[in-house]
Amino acid sequence: MLIEVYWNTPIFKDRWCPSQASQPFVLSNGDVTGYSSHADFLAAWDENVLQGVIDGCDAGFNGIHTCPGVTPSTLEDCKAAGNPLFTKL
Repeated sequence: MLIEVYWNTPIFKDRWCPSQASQPFVLSNGDVTGYSSHADFLAAWDENVLQGVIDGCDAGFNGIHTCPGVTPSTLEDCKAAGNPLFTKL
């Protein structure tokens, strides 16, 4: 899976200049340089399917739904299947 993050920093160009000792951005993990990022993957994936996607799919911009073993599901699909994680939604 690919996670791309774009920060629209030009809108803050009047908030600091390169000669300043600090800049206005601090990421939630405490990184004041802006070089790191963090993401959590939370879902009810079957572990074997997820490992297969990680090991064997490089869909790029085509989308994860084009990977073998991945079938898109809607919330209604999950409810209809009786998945206890979704039946109360």
